[in-house]
Amino acid sequence: MRQKIQEELKQEVIKKIYQEFTDYRSNLRNESSSNLIAEAYKIETFSSLYEVLMEKSTQLSDVALLNLLNMGTGILEGLYEKWLGVKDSSYDELENYVEHELDELEGYGLSEAV
Repeated sequence: MRQKIQEELKQEVIKKIYQEFTDYRSNLRNESSSNLIAEAYKIETFSSLYEVLMEKSTQLSDVALLNLLNMGTGILEGLYEKWLGVKDSSYDELENYVEHELDELEGYGLSEAV
């Protein structure tokens, strides 16, 4: 019985995530090019959240499934809003990479760089 309830919860979460993502993508079709460009990060993040959630949904506890279903803003929007507050290390990694590349370029003679 418990397994049946958990399976139903999983299916409900998957259905809700799918519907939210489908609705989001459908709404994007009505946006102008400039709005799409402005929303590029959100679009990419929603897509990634969707993929991760679909993959992880089969491993979630009943509590996590219920909490996802009860997110007032919607699952994708709620997680996106929380994600915006997380310090992302990708900028630091990019900065370190660029510094390394610039250091490498400093070592080249003018004739080698051209």
